[in-house]
Amino acid sequence: MVGFRHAPLFWYQWSIMGSTMGNDAEYREIVRLLGTGELRPIVDRYSPSPRRGRVRAVGAGRAVGKIAIEISS
Repeated sequence: MVGFRHAPLFWYQWSIMGSTMGNDAEYREIVRLLGTGELRPIVDRYSPSPRRGRVRAVGAGRAVGKIAIEISS
């Protein structure tokens, strides 16, 4: 990643988790569907409010799809 600052990751003891579900053929099919526009990810958008509010929304089950949170200094 270009411009990724590693120090906060260690300083705040954050965790990065990922998951893989499915096999190579299923992954290729998902990428194909994304490429053709047949499949579009849902990203819940929040106004520039404190991150804390967005994290609470996820915890309360009010979020739809994926949540994008920008972490900057």
